[in-house]
Amino acid sequence: MGQYWFLACMDRREVTSYYNGLKLGETMLQGYCDMLCKMLAYKTHFIRATPLPVTQTVALKDKKLSAIEELPDLIIDMIFSNLTEHSYMENPKSVDDILCFALSCHRFLDFGRRHLLKDFKPRSQSENWSGHRIICVGDYADDIPPGFLSDYESEELGNRTIFEFVKTFGRPSRLFAYTPTRTYHHAGKTASERLIKALLPEFRNVSQRDKDTIIRNLTTDEYIHAEAFHATLDKFNLEDMLLSRISWSSDPSVALVNKVGFHRGTWAGHCIDLNTADTVDSTWKDVTKESYEWIKTIYEDQLDK
Repeated sequence: MGQYWFLACMDRREVTSYYNGLKLGETMLQGYCDMLCKMLAYKTHFIRATPLPVTQTVALKDKKLSAIEELPDLIIDMIFSNLTEHSYMENPKSVDDILCFALSCHRFLDFGRRHLLKDFKPRSQSENWSGHRIICVGDYADDIPPGFLSDYESEELGNRTIFEFVKTFGRPSRLFAYTPTRTYHHAGKTASERLIKALLPEFRNVSQRDKDTIIRNLTTDEYIHAEAFHATLDKFNLEDMLLSRISWSSDPSVALVNKVGFHRGTWAGHCIDLNTADTVDSTWKDVTKESYEWIKTIYEDQLDK
């Protein structure tokens, strides 16, 4: 019958799969897949490709700047900071003050955009699997990765296998919605809300399609550049590489050619996320090359079977 697998997040107590699990041979190396990457993706902001919704008129370009328009950048930032810092608890209409000041002249729009970000943040990363312990566990597993479970979790496990344990987890909640941390009930939908939406950068999950995306192993301080996989998305990709690193079982049957033995994944049970390259420094280890060659070998072995 073959071995079935569950993809689970220990910290969230969530499992995503059909009731009895899936076969890796029906999931991996089947063309582009992005489910796991989306669940591990950190929400960040991307500057919109479209320009700000206000442009200078010819009259303004030819006119001498007013005294406030000539203020140094530092002073303008201080004004915006004051509107933000001393505002919300004392004056819940402060967001309107920021908008009005931002719209007072063309030069202030970018300042206003930056300061609006202090009030509008993406939802907590605890809502998805980003940075949590993840594992793809087979139903033939009779042990667990070293150091994977806490003492309390080991007591919970009892005499069950890890597969039986994660099978009791709930299904993932809605993962990808973005909502500001504050809701300004005074802001009219025909005015302030539309202005806020236009001024704020776009908030979304980073994706393995993005050039600047990396996968980070927060347990080992290793990272992989997603860009290395862009030419092979329809063959093998970052998702396939991840599954081959986090799979765990005592039996090598994966419904694929398994010469490298990826059923004992070196990242199984580790904390992993999808983030941007500026979040790592020289203290991290770049394992892009070996990771790419690893999954390429698995793909080529399967192709030549």
